[in-house]
Amino acid sequence: MTGRRDWFIKIDDIFHGKVRFVDDNRLNSGRVGCVVLRDSNDREVDIDGVLYVLGLKINLLSLSRLLQKGFIMEMKLTVHAKQSENRTFQVAMGTRKH
Repeated sequence: MTGRRDWFIKIDDIFHGKVRFVDDNRLNSGRVGCVVLRDSNDREVDIDGVLYVLGLKINLLSLSRLLQKGFIMEMKLTVHAKQSENRTFQVAMGTRKH
């Protein structure tokens, strides 16, 4: 999803209603189209099925949708933890309650 209409190289004419976010805010979802991104080798990559959301201030990228489309991802995880006296690191992990 993006609020940047100027990023689309093609876009449909069908209005798709509203998008509801986790905080229960809603925005008009506008239309679906194709945007072009550049990969790490400076090649252009077409991303189809991008939702134009009028008023969206950040871009939201669905990693699972990109994987379904055949993209490959490399992810790195950074964990901040203090080292204990016995040279181990205690990391608190859990799940968020919905």
